[in-house]
Amino acid sequence: MSQAALITVNDGKATPVAHALTPTQNKGGDGFTFTDNIKGIPVYDVKVWAKLKLGTVKEPSETKVGVIWPVTKTVDSVLVQDHVNTSRVEFSFAPNATPAERADLYALTINALNNALIREQTRDLIAMY
Repeated sequence: MSQAALITVNDGKATPVAHALTPTQNKGGDGFTFTDNIKGIPVYDVKVWAKLKLGTVKEPSETKVGVIWPVTKTVDSVLVQDHVNTSRVEFSFAPNATPAERADLYALTINALNNALIREQTRDLIAMY
């Protein structure tokens, strides 16, 4: 089992900024939330979260990963939240899925997200036809 530790994730800016995110265990022990404390106000912090639900011989195992990205602005010299953008990826593995099958699904998902058509639809909101 991997130990939760500080992770670094780059954002998508033209000159990427590396965000160092500190782990905190989720209530219930089902995963961790990694927080970028750069703004100093928790509600405005970037968060990456991960949850795992181990299955049984009859139930699938599920893992979920997401990002919460609060967007702030300054109004009258006060930092305020303008809006929040989020993402979520879910995996569900059959009880008899092998490690190789799980690795393949993960790779296919990452590669699909990096595909030009999927990226245009997701990032640029350009519909496929």
